[in-house]
Amino acid sequence: MALENKRPTITINEQLLNKKISVKTILNIFNDHSTMTEEQMLLKLNEVISKKIKQDKVNSRKKPLIDKNTLFPQIALEFKEFFSRRGYAPSTLDTHMRNLRQFVSFLNYSYANYGSFNTILELHRLTKIMIVSFEEFLIEKLNTEQIQGSTVYRYLSTVKLLLQMLHEKSISTIHYVIPEALRKQGKRSNDYIETEQINTLIESVVKSNSQVKFRDMCVILLTMEIGCRPIEITNLKIDDLIITERRIRIHSRKSGTRTLKISKDLSQLLKRYLEIRDSLQITNTNMFINSFGEPITTNGIRSIFERANKKAFNERRFNPKALRHTYATNALDNENDFDEVSASMGHLHRCSTEWYIHRSVQRMLRRALPHNPLNQIMNGE
Repeated sequence: MALENKRPTITINEQLLNKKISVKTILNIFNDHSTMTEEQMLLKLNEVISKKIKQDKVNSRKKPLIDKNTLFPQIALEFKEFFSRRGYAPSTLDTHMRNLRQFVSFLNYSYANYGSFNTILELHRLTKIMIVSFEEFLIEKLNTEQIQGSTVYRYLSTVKLLLQMLHEKSISTIHYVIPEALRKQGKRSNDYIETEQINTLIESVVKSNSQVKFRDMCVILLTMEIGCRPIEITNLKIDDLIITERRIRIHSRKSGTRTLKISKDLSQLLKRYLEIRDSLQITNTNMFINSFGEPITTNGIRSIFERANKKAFNERRFNPKALRHTYATNALDNENDFDEVSASMGHLHRCSTEWYIHRSVQRMLRRALPHNPLNQIMNGE
């Protein structure tokens, strides 16, 4: 009895589903081999995928490993000094320095045969092709969801600033424009925190046994009550608090100096905190200090919020910026004078404050529309 010819079962490699091969490659295979049978087509696809997997393994061994603990290259330090003289904020420069270290590490690995790229003079070797290669490196990470589009934009913005510095120092003549497709900035957040969540956060600090409880309470309530930035809290000096008038002076390079009214409760809390601070015999004049008696940093401010969040919600739910946004939204919702709100926030431009009006309207609509009686009429209820 003759054996029945069974059609072989060929399945597509599951790596295809994991996007190891692009749609464009698949279409090219279909176009180039349109006369193939179904089995031949599947075999061809699996063959291409197998080659791609092998190549990925080779490439993964070749990818530069960026050690975040390594020292900054000399060019990053020169970059920081150059742009600090142009008024860039220290926190902004720190971000650019980390991005620049990534870029220099990429150059040193990918173009090792050209020599090193660690100093400003060594960057005369930099070419447009190298920058395009770095773009492709970032795009690959973007396509594999290792980084976001906004991160790509930040890296390339740093490269653009670097080229600006090199041009002014007559080291390079490269004119660089970030490709339109890669100009994706991060979404501007405007998180609104409900009163219940704020109360829960504050209660968690009040009930804690932390030795810095009064400091943490003052930081959180200052952010909530006057909508100041973390950097502005770190800039506060003891003399900036005028307890008798219940006023506090806020300083920042971005917005200058402004004097704001604070509540009686916050004023008394700050007074109590300063009494505790005085007993520690701290020599510096910064209002807020860390556990070592040194001026608190913006990372220290964020850590205060992070600890309070984890204690209150067992997770990081909102940061200082969200509380600042809540202050602005509430101030505008309560029909306070627009210009006064803008001034208290330290906004240099009206459009910065107008953003909160737009988002506030969106938030109220999201709440109101599900309960709009017109919906019941339209739905025949």
